[in-house]
Amino acid sequence: MDLLDKFGEVHIQQISSGQNAHANSLACLGSTIKTEYRRTVVVDYLSEPIIGRAIELIMETELGLSWMDPIVAYLRDGTLPEDKKEAHKIKTKSIHFWLSPEGKRKFLLIGTGYFTKWIEGEALAKITEAMVEKSVWSKIITRFGVSYSIISDNGSQFGKKFKAFCAQYGIRNYYSTPAYPQSNGQAEASNKTILKSLKKRLESKKEKWSDELSAVLWAYKTTHR
Repeated sequence: MDLLDKFGEVHIQQISSGQNAHANSLACLGSTIKTEYRRTVVVDYLSEPIIGRAIELIMETELGLSWMDPIVAYLRDGTLPEDKKEAHKIKTKSIHFWLSPEGKRKFLLIGTGYFTKWIEGEALAKITEAMVEKSVWSKIITRFGVSYSIISDNGSQFGKKFKAFCAQYGIRNYYSTPAYPQSNGQAEASNKTILKSLKKRLESKKEKWSDELSAVLWAYKTTHR
């Protein structure tokens, strides 16, 4: 600021990045030039281990109301703000949410045949290895026989216990990876189709999706392609 006082008149003008390419290139070039000044690294010597020190209070915050609280109150008790505009906003936002009581089925397990594209699905309250084993046994093995292989993601529900279960029947386990997502592309396509059909049938009653799953699967299986 002391330098500005020495000028009689100063004009400041903002220049777009497109017109400032030359100056930017010079600045980048200048930053790469070696100088006689060495970079310094700050080293702190500790006289005692950090573990065991008394924890000092760094920051204290108070939790206020969350943006989810009005939506939860409306879905649970039908409570709305007195302001009509705010009430309308809450109703509009609540369409995209629903409350899942304890024990309610919240997970969807889908299996798709590699060649036939036949789909089997089941709604589950918990997604565990035991539940997946039970579903594979009742929905696939007892109905269609032992599969040659099963391709799944790397979720914990397809862990060592599930792999041991498949080994009992000679089923090979393959896992899709981020490096080759195409290996599980058929499952992604099936999931997208089933979820889209469920949304059309449920509209605002999303908590009852498990009741409509059988009808959606039946419609998918019997539709000519």
